[in-house]
Order: sequence, then structure tokens, then C-alpha cells
Amino acid sequence: MSVPGSARDPAGGSRPRITGPLNRRQGLIQVLNGLGSALCASAPVSIAHEPASGAEDVPQHPRLEGSFIQLWRRHFAWTRADWSALLQDIEALGLSTLIVQWSRYDALRFDHPLHGSGQPDSPLGRLARASIGRSVRLMMGLWHDPAWWRHPELQGPALRERLDRWVDGALDQARMLAPLVRAVPAFEGWYLTEEVDVRSWSPSARLHALGEALERLSTGLDRMMPGALLALSGFGDRRDSPEQGADFWSSLFDRVPRLDRLLLQDGIGVGHDDPSGWARRLRAVEQAFARSSRPAARARPELWAVVETFRQQSEAGAPFRARPATLPELVTQLDSAAFVTRRIAFSAPDYMVPSAGPLAARLYRDYRAHVGLID
Repeated sequence: MSVPGSARDPAGGSRPRITGPLNRRQGLIQVLNGLGSALCASAPVSIAHEPASGAEDVPQHPRLEGSFIQLWRRHFAWTRADWSALLQDIEALGLSTLIVQWSRYDALRFDHPLHGSGQPDSPLGRLARASIGRSVRLMMGLWHDPAWWRHPELQGPALRERLDRWVDGALDQARMLAPLVRAVPAFEGWYLTEEVDVRSWSPSARLHALGEALERLSTGLDRMMPGALLALSGFGDRRDSPEQGADFWSSLFDRVPRLDRLLLQDGIGVGHDDPSGWARRLRAVEQAFARSSRPAARARPELWAVVETFRQQSEAGAPFRARPATLPELVTQLDSAAFVTRRIAFSAPDYMVPSAGPLAARLYRDYRAHVGLID
């Protein structure tokens, strides 16, 4: 997730405050060492996934199951030890999935080493090595095009040209990443980096064009890595009724049957919704997905809740600034999303681990105590 208009270009070094595995470690390291210049191998790989628990099983103390991470220029200097320390904190929070929001930001590629960074390989290569032997699964984001947010009014040929550019860039990035993800036992699936907002894409012509683009992208990814999960993120807000949002997502996912997961953002951290409104929107989407008209061969889409673990402090139009949520704030959000399959933090590395500052360290300790991970 990102807050539209708030992200800083990672090339500038600032950031928003907001299976088919190889069976030998040596095989993984050989692929990782050559990743910078590797191209996609053509052999398909089948990926096995454990069945998710039913959405009707509401836990007494709903937990987070995963987190996003946004990569920035500073991550080029991170060592394998830095990544190991982060993954240790992620595991200590009980999180089993780490979603890399993007592997390429505009022209900046995080699957390649950066000259002058002091590290001979890429951030994603070091993250992949650090994941060996750990319980955290990785979902890999693709290309983020900053122009995605600049022209929400595009129609007709201009819109299709923009969407074609996005699809081509995402598929190209997936081909570059394929040697890495084929070699990583922790790989769970692809995250389609660009976020979809209900209000901008609801007009029928734009929705139709988006559906066609997502179908082409999901087909290409499925041919490349059969069985890999495909996840899409999106958001609405209190201006849209729960029913409007549910109809939109149900229509889009029925048009693109290869999409497996909808990661729906709560908008609470940026003040776009409240816990009760968020729960109503989630429930409406869950019910719409239960009525899915997808072909029988495709499972109905699964709904994951993206929980904003921060509270925005900056005014509209000012540089984005936020603090970590308090435990009572976070618990209210988790309770609102208790009935969905999984709850994903945005984001633990920025707002829920000790290295992110005193308030984040407090949330880390308080949350672990709340869910019974420490006495």
C-alpha cells in the first residue's frame, strides 16, 4: 500500500512515513549471485500453497498475519545481517508473509546492485538469502510507475496506452525476477504493485479497460509461473457506499479470474474511514465474493485486510508525516477485520519494529504481549 501522492522517490533516499523451490541451498546462491544479469528461464514451475483458514473462523484476539515493506535507496546499503534482523522482528510479531511493494520504482531496480552502495549484490538478493530457513513467505511486487496516479481522468486510446505501458513494464520486471523467485523457497506469489481506487476506476469504460489490462497481465504471469498467487491492492473511502465498493470489486475480479487475492486498505491511518465503516465495507466485499460468478475451475477470490499501523500527522498537501498507532488504536482496527482470512500491516518495518523508533518499539512490545507472544 502507499498513500497516493505521499510517496517520495526512492532514488532520492527519502521515504513516506506512513513450489517449485530448488532443494539445495547452493543452487539458490548460484542463481542469486547471477541475478543482476539473468533473464527469465522458460520452464514453468508449479507452486504449492497451504489452504487458508475459513473466513468464518473469527479469532478471539485477531492478529496480523503479514506486512508490506517499501524498498528505498537506503536498502541498497543493507547487509544480509540487516535483513536477518528485520526478518527476526517480523517473525517475533507472528507474521508469516512479507509483501515487497515494488521491486522496481520507475527506473530504479532493486533486483540489481547499485554502484557505490558498498554491496556487490542487490537488496532483493540479500533479502532472499536472509529468508532461507525462516518461516516468512515472500510476495514479490513488480514495477511501480509513478505516472499511475497522475492521470486519473484518462479515457479511450490514451488510457489504453497508459495501461499497456504498465502491463509491459510489469511483465518485463517479472521476467527479470523469475530466476530469483524460482530459486527462493519462500516465494508465495506476485503482488501487482499499482493500487486501484474505486472512485477513479468505477466508470464503465475505465473499468472495462482496467479489466482487459489485468487479464493480459495475469495471463502473462501465470504462463511464467503457473500456480503463483496473484494479489491486487485497492481502496475506497467513506464517500463510497459499501455496496458500491463491493459491486466494483466483484465485477473486476469476475472479469479477471486469475486474480486470487484482494488486499483492501482500511484508510483509517490517513483518516479516510473509521473502524465501523471499514467493517461494513469489508463485510459487503466478503459477501459479494461469496456470490462470485467465476468459472468453477477457479477458486473464489480471497479478501485480505490491509491495516494501517500509523496515524497521519501532516496536513493535506504537506510532506507526509505519521506516528505509529497505539495498541488500542490497532486493536480496534484488527477487531473490525476479525472475520477476513488475513490481516496485513502497512507497515511493520516502518511502524512496528524497535529499529523504527521509540513509539514503534512500544507498539512492538505491546502488540506481542496482547496476542500472547510474550508474557
